[in-house]
Amino acid sequence: FNISGTDVALKSGTSTWSASALKANGITSNATSADNWAVSYSPDYVIALWYGVDKLGPKDWTKAIDAANNVKTISGKLAQKIYPKNSQFQKPSGVISAKYEEETYPPQLPSSYTPESMISTALFKKGTEPSEVSDRFEKLSSPTGGSINSNGTQINLSWNEIKTPNAINETYLKKHFSENYGTFASTYLKKRLSYNESNIGTLGYQVYLQTDTGLQPIAFTQNPYYSYQATTSGTYTLVIKSTYSIFKSNMSNGITLSTYVNAQTSIPTPTPDENITT
Repeated sequence: FNISGTDVALKSGTSTWSASALKANGITSNATSADNWAVSYSPDYVIALWYGVDKLGPKDWTKAIDAANNVKTISGKLAQKIYPKNSQFQKPSGVISAKYEEETYPPQLPSSYTPESMISTALFKKGTEPSEVSDRFEKLSSPTGGSINSNGTQINLSWNEIKTPNAINETYLKKHFSENYGTFASTYLKKRLSYNESNIGTLGYQVYLQTDTGLQPIAFTQNPYYSYQATTSGTYTLVIKSTYSIFKSNMSNGITLSTYVNAQTSIPTPTPDENITT
């Protein structure tokens, strides 16, 4: 329920009858609840509401879903009569507002590359606000050990692969959720892996050709090597950047490799009826 301009918080709670008590009264176990609580509060008042029966009987019991709806309706009507409008909680001096990256535990600061959809603001007791930056979307490291050579017009590139980031490392993620999420570890792990598949993708390398107008993308590969077919003689400069196949914002700076290609035109082989002067 809403009170115009007023901050309202609510916590509900339910208890159930024992199976033996329900059976003794001929009541189906999936249709009853014992105590149905709703405690709401605003900056001015607190309303505690109990809904139920004092004694269980064949005709004296509450159905869980009906009880929940009735508690909500009654609490809302009481609040409309009791809670003043335009009343808001005042933030204590010991509480501060801070941004954090969603799905981090404990809460961490967003990085420069964290998507806006993954950034939220929350209130923290001063001194407990996030201080470490999340590495989930941090800038990827660049490949190392780059090598380039040409064989005729074919340019061969190779480099050392980077370490798989924790953000998509399933072994790391299994350990992280197991240590921090208890009985919900499997559920949240599946959710993270599904997000990665749809929004991050696989780790690979984007190969660019340096041109007069800037970097021209020519290939994405998951291999630590690539071959490019040149067309003319000259110096060729290629750049290799670590990147995900879907999420590109945190692409690495990359490494730059150059080589000279000699694309001389070979003399065509003559046909038998051609006259050749040597």
